[in-house]
Amino acid sequence: MKKQLFLLSFLPLLSLFADLAIVAPPKDGTATLIKEPQRKFLLMSREDRKALSFDPEKAKAMRISNRGDQPQPLTLEWSDTAPAEGKTYTVTVKRLPDGKLFFNATTDKLTVQVVNLEIARNYEWTVATKDGQATSTFKTEDLAPRLLQFANVRNARDFGGRIGMDGRRVKQSMMFRTSGLNNNAQIVYYKLDEVMQLHEEGKLEAMGDQGKKLEHQIKRGEKIDPKFIRLIKSTPSEPGKPKLNDEQRQFILDTFGIKTDIDLRSDMECYGMTGSPLGPTVKWYQWSYSSFGYSYLFTSNGYKSFKTVFTLMLDEANYPIVFHCIGGADRTGVLATVLHALLGVDENELAKDYESTWLSSTCGVVDKVHRQWFETFLGRIAKYDGANFREKAENFAIKSCGLTMDEINKFRDIMLEK
Repeated sequence: MKKQLFLLSFLPLLSLFADLAIVAPPKDGTATLIKEPQRKFLLMSREDRKALSFDPEKAKAMRISNRGDQPQPLTLEWSDTAPAEGKTYTVTVKRLPDGKLFFNATTDKLTVQVVNLEIARNYEWTVATKDGQATSTFKTEDLAPRLLQFANVRNARDFGGRIGMDGRRVKQSMMFRTSGLNNNAQIVYYKLDEVMQLHEEGKLEAMGDQGKKLEHQIKRGEKIDPKFIRLIKSTPSEPGKPKLNDEQRQFILDTFGIKTDIDLRSDMECYGMTGSPLGPTVKWYQWSYSSFGYSYLFTSNGYKSFKTVFTLMLDEANYPIVFHCIGGADRTGVLATVLHALLGVDENELAKDYESTWLSSTCGVVDKVHRQWFETFLGRIAKYDGANFREKAENFAIKSCGLTMDEINKFRDIMLEK
């Protein structure tokens, strides 16, 4: 009799919990975090990706519209057999096995969209009402990069996620690479017709290193791309305009926990800045001698810049870190490439990380000019001694930048999963 009474009293509780049922993703299914055009590009061979840089028609066919640098939101869906007006659902997503909370929201819909999950991870998610809940698990696809929604900041992705030396994955949520967190201070450059006028007047060569470079190009009959003219006509008078409002700034701090902002831009680009656009809780580092652009890395200032930045990355108190220039392509890409190489990421994968910047460009692939710059840069690293690209990068860091093997191994201890 007591057993029957217990069962009768338990039936209403069962019905309450039975109201909610998980629909998607299926239990223990694999969730994709990228869009199909992104996937198509990332799964191509390295040689095929290179070839796209020199074939405008094929590159055009790879175009990625609708913010190609953005991740594919994951839709969580459930059903409810007892819906009611004004009923709300609280949804949480936790990483397994440590239980770190990645998402928490309340909605009156039967779906929510989640972004900024780590790749190659197991997750548990729960949808709950005041009367009951349903829980399921899923895993995220193992395909880098982990693209991010970083408020109003473009070209944002996790530095981590790829496999490094000894099969150890580079830790996620430790370092992020992005475009500038605010706009550059306004620098006005000479236009192509103005450069040609200066040349005709015999004034160009006397206008500093950039003037000499342009003069030599003209004398050699080389075509000058207007996009890459860096002959300064007027310098800034005020700092660059902000990209982030208070709400967006707080979103970045709450979601990614940034403690250090490493700004690879020049003094002129950062004119008038005294701290990080993320606010006073974030340490901001920027140097007048900073030099990370391709061949510029192989200069005394480039070596000094790399050593300075790398030293910051040896202090665990500085993490999580965001590093960037203005576009997050060239200077940022060069730094990320050397760091990935030191962690033992293979050359195809570190190249793919560099190329992922152009998921948001007109064609979605690296153009001819940037491809040539990048391959030349890789060739400079390849000239160092070593049996593989990792060892060559080690010799670059030790012999040219003055780092030690102990420092490199400490960086690996910080950035590689056990």
